[in-house]
Amino acid sequence: MSARTKIRAVVLAAALAAPAAVVGTAAPAHAEPTGCTITTRNIGTTLPKLLTTAQCTGGSGYYRAVARCTSMVAPFATRTLEGAWATAGPTPSSSYTTCIGYLRSAVIETA
Repeated sequence: MSARTKIRAVVLAAALAAPAAVVGTAAPAHAEPTGCTITTRNIGTTLPKLLTTAQCTGGSGYYRAVARCTSMVAPFATRTLEGAWATAGPTPSSSYTTCIGYLRSAVIETA
């Protein structure tokens, strides 16, 4: 076997082994957040100021509150507001977002 053929054989063997090495080093799976609740309440005094709170008491990973709101004044723009990422679990933190205007939807986003 010539030196050139040996080099090709080594390169081919390395190329075939590389995908197996990548598959074998995958990170362990994490559970999604569970036991999630989302609440919205008016904390405004003169205008609607809606506080949206998300909390997940089980599983693991991260989540946040996401609210879609429409302004009460012209041009009546609709925008999406996202709370900070919070950690799920038995002693969870909460994720908050506030909108002034009309609440169109409120959901929990997970990561």
